[in-house]
Amino acid sequence: GASRVNDFVYVVQASRPIDKMPTMLRRLEAVLSNESIANSVVEQCLISAKAEWMNKVKVLYKYKRSSPIQDIDRMLSVLGSEREDLPLMQFWTRGLGQQYRSGVLCR
Repeated sequence: GASRVNDFVYVVQASRPIDKMPTMLRRLEAVLSNESIANSVVEQCLISAKAEWMNKVKVLYKYKRSSPIQDIDRMLSVLGSEREDLPLMQFWTRGLGQQYRSGVLCR
């Protein structure tokens, strides 16, 4: 279905079953498809989701750099994530600033 927020129309379509989509996308789809949620609440949900996921990505990045990941499923569980989240988290890793990445490698 389509949702409207501040003159933007969001259409959520999936090329695979929604239960196999990353947790972040399922969460955003639920917020954006609920037309009874005020735009200001949607905005805060987006800001909160971004901050939460950037923190997860930073932890994953630091962990991967400090030791080899032997049990990725356990690490994802600690982060409150699932295997479906891994490609999205790896994509977001590329968005980490050079200063952050350099700082992690120097510690």
